[in-house]
Amino acid sequence: MYESLDHIDPYTKEHYPQSVYHNSKTLKYVGQPKLREGAEGRVMGRETFANDVLLNGMLYLKLKRSPYPHATVKSIDTTKAKALKGVVVVLTNADAPNLINAAPYAYCIAKEVWTQGDCVAAVAAYDEDTAEEGVNLIDVQYNVLPFVLHQDDALKTTAYKLHGDTNEIGSAAIFKRGDVNGPTGFPAADKTITTEFQTVTKPFQGVHPVAPVENESYVARWENDRLYIWSATQNPWGDSRAAATALGLPYNRVVAMNCRIATGFGNKGSDGAGKKIAAYIARMTSHPVKWYQDNDGYFNMQSSSWTAQHHLIKTGLKSDGTIVAFQDICTANGGYRGSRASGGAMEPFPVRLVTPNMYTEGHDAYTNSQCAGVPRCVPHPSSTAATGIHYDQCAEALNMDTSDFILKNVFTGSGVGTHPDKPEYDIGANPCPQFYQQLIDKSGWKTRWKGWNTPVSVNGSKRRGIGTSIHNCRHGALANPESATIMLEPDGTCRVVTGSQECGNGWRTAATLMAAEEMGITPDRVKTPNFNTDVVQETKSPGGSTVLRGTGTAIILACRDAKEQLFRLAIYAKKIAATEPEELETADNFIYLKADPTKKVAIKDITALQGGTSMPGKNVGTHYGGPIIGRGSYVTGRNATMMMMQWSASTAEVEVDTDTGEVTVQEIILGCGVGRDIFHMGNYNQIIGGMAMMIGHALFAGIYKDEATGIDLNPDYSLFKCPTFMDMPAKMDVVMYEEIDPYGPFGAKGTGEPVMPTTTPSILNAIYNALGGLPARKRIFSTMATPDKVLAAIGK
Repeated sequence: MYESLDHIDPYTKEHYPQSVYHNSKTLKYVGQPKLREGAEGRVMGRETFANDVLLNGMLYLKLKRSPYPHATVKSIDTTKAKALKGVVVVLTNADAPNLINAAPYAYCIAKEVWTQGDCVAAVAAYDEDTAEEGVNLIDVQYNVLPFVLHQDDALKTTAYKLHGDTNEIGSAAIFKRGDVNGPTGFPAADKTITTEFQTVTKPFQGVHPVAPVENESYVARWENDRLYIWSATQNPWGDSRAAATALGLPYNRVVAMNCRIATGFGNKGSDGAGKKIAAYIARMTSHPVKWYQDNDGYFNMQSSSWTAQHHLIKTGLKSDGTIVAFQDICTANGGYRGSRASGGAMEPFPVRLVTPNMYTEGHDAYTNSQCAGVPRCVPHPSSTAATGIHYDQCAEALNMDTSDFILKNVFTGSGVGTHPDKPEYDIGANPCPQFYQQLIDKSGWKTRWKGWNTPVSVNGSKRRGIGTSIHNCRHGALANPESATIMLEPDGTCRVVTGSQECGNGWRTAATLMAAEEMGITPDRVKTPNFNTDVVQETKSPGGSTVLRGTGTAIILACRDAKEQLFRLAIYAKKIAATEPEELETADNFIYLKADPTKKVAIKDITALQGGTSMPGKNVGTHYGGPIIGRGSYVTGRNATMMMMQWSASTAEVEVDTDTGEVTVQEIILGCGVGRDIFHMGNYNQIIGGMAMMIGHALFAGIYKDEATGIDLNPDYSLFKCPTFMDMPAKMDVVMYEEIDPYGPFGAKGTGEPVMPTTTPSILNAIYNALGGLPARKRIFSTMATPDKVLAAIGK
């Protein structure tokens, strides 16, 4: 009955459901203050996390890990471990040779290890200490093999080959527009600027794991021929199906149970070895099995790290700041699993800054270090750090304010016909240049920027500077599959049931607000409960900032269905003077007549009838009725290229002590195009949290490896430096720009990932500005701007 509200994609011809209130400037509940769902339980410590689950007869799983980045197991003696009192199971590759973590090279229990921390044996015992002792009693003899840590080394023809006759993963990822070397490209430039940027430097320093305090935790129980799991994961569906595949079970015989997750950061669920071993042992022994990811596993094995990337960027400029050509050659570290990141890293460039000529080329390589990871915004924090510094260089070469350079060149197209390579696409709403101008105004940039050789202020050895950068990507776009159910209770209250995990991002609260708005029921009468996979259908799990935009659309569809049933019941029961559902609408817990809103009936008076009213169906002799359950299910054919319009930008102010090289971040202001701000406090906290993470990425958070042995030198929280409250600037602020998108629910976009990348380059640019006027000043062309790098940048 609401089909007329759908937005039709002119290219895919798909109908995208829109809210009744999609274009309303102000909404009753969406965007209004709301206490987070589950806040009391979380603050009071009453919620149950996976690691809290205790079951009778539980075994505790510990893994024996390799200390070498590449080796084969020559021999393994488990005799002492098996004899230890309290040990129930000891497994090696010989016991579970077909238990695969990530084909084709990653076995859950390896006989050839490809990176430090690979599991070579597993012990399950009645308590953790015994399991740990059992692991220590296992004697493993290794045949240590050559290894390679850096992707550029791996791509050399003389490099040791990990798999096959080359370390390159697949073929080069190439994008081409125009001809960068043609007459309108680099030859036509008045200036040509080059940048070489690396996220990992030699000796090995970089690869920033997101390092949540809550590592992955997993409990598996085999009961009544089914496997039940409790997992600290963003993706309960992925975990349940991974366990089913590993054990050769149908999907419907594995259930992911209801439990909390403290935070996601994009990587929870990325290393399945411990989980699959726990599931395997639970089925084998009929004992519940608990596994908690140890630090060696987390820091060495998890694909939790922003990708190691090396960028060679070149831009041709006219003297007025116009870009005539842009080129980037990127290499990325794919680890031993063969993950690819280079193409995705450069994917947003075609619609970031405008140029008629562009060429990007990406190469990915197998290595024995951490693979291309899936933390927040995946490959983009590394590539945007590179371009953010490069744009600053371009502006400096022209003696131009960086904000003016960005505003002059930023892509501003919206809708159909503006994509430079695919004009047939509808790319949706683009907040540029307005959102960036709003950020510049809010930050007071124009009054603080004093030129390329002048810092904001100087006080002895302490100098302050400012920097800015911009980012776009597809994260926060639509994704598949999506589903939701609206259940109306007899008292007029409502449950919103979705299979999307809540991982600290406020998703349940956002779902409640959207359902309340669309159903016309006040938020205090709407609840979005947690779930297990046995009682809800699959939908998109948090990742790629897609849940709000995708599952939110399914909620709108479910509300449509529920309202139509509600209206038909009200009409059949003669509770309101209407003949068709299209004549009715809801608001403030009432159903009202559109033609005369004073004629209304309470929703609870209609839902009270649902359990005992049988209504005639469309076919003669058929009837229907019963509880009102609205269903929404949805998939999209819109691809990533159509959805690069999630934008963010930031400004940063830092203080640099030129005596010590210490950098203190004084201020970060981040602007983003949010579409519609659904749950403001959740959105705000997501963005502030992203800034906090990226302060570490910019300044000090990363892994150090010994080049001679390939071994991590700081693989735990006592040695790995995480950002703390002491590292946070005095001022952190967010500028949300609302531009209603035609495809998102209520016009919303996802923001959790797109807001991540710009903090790093803004800080690095601010450091350079703070050093203005010093004769030996140089830029820092890497992440982790540690004091030694800062001092080297001024010739000390």
